[in-house]
Amino acid sequence: MCSPVISILINDEAKGFFNSQKGLRQGDPLSPCLFTLIMDVLSFMLEKMCMAGNISGFCMDETNMVGEVTHLLFADDTLIFCEASYDQVLNILAALVCFQAVTGLKINIEKSVMITIGDVPNPEFFAAVFGCKWSKEPSNYLGFPLGAKVNAISTWDPVISKFQKRLEGWRGRYLSLGGRLVLNKAILSGQPVYSFSLLRAPAAVVNRTEYTEKVCVEWYRRQG
Repeated sequence: MCSPVISILINDEAKGFFNSQKGLRQGDPLSPCLFTLIMDVLSFMLEKMCMAGNISGFCMDETNMVGEVTHLLFADDTLIFCEASYDQVLNILAALVCFQAVTGLKINIEKSVMITIGDVPNPEFFAAVFGCKWSKEPSNYLGFPLGAKVNAISTWDPVISKFQKRLEGWRGRYLSLGGRLVLNKAILSGQPVYSFSLLRAPAAVVNRTEYTEKVCVEWYRRQG
């Protein structure tokens, strides 16, 4: 925000020009809007590179009706997808360098992580090209691990654990039977919905959450 030149209107006439010296304060309502406008530049660059065949993302369905997904943006987190190809990694790096030169936003390499999905040979080499860390462990994005095996019960352990902890916390509260049943239906039933909406959970996980909820309701009835 230090590059614009500002002029003040006095009696409907512009009087002088001066450069801005300070940016927006943290929490300013204008900040999200400006950030969205700037990140649209990066989205446009990545989409053009995908159309030119310089990078490739992943398809949402087999028919590829919605096109390839090359990146995801949420708040100040950016997730970029590409194949395990040296050329594609270099193309993404070039796009980020151009984006930095145009907008002045510098990529935080220390907080950047390269995550490989599947069997990728020599992943340390690709991470070295970016100069960032490489992680073979699933990394959480919006509350769910990336690259984890969806059919593995262990992948869903955090969801089940959070579900059970919420139940345990309610048992010690002085609530009537009706109040606890309302909490179950209004809050507890919606706990795993977000995770279930992202990926198809195994039947064993769904049955386990339903069984736990039924057991807790029966316990409420006995406590009366």
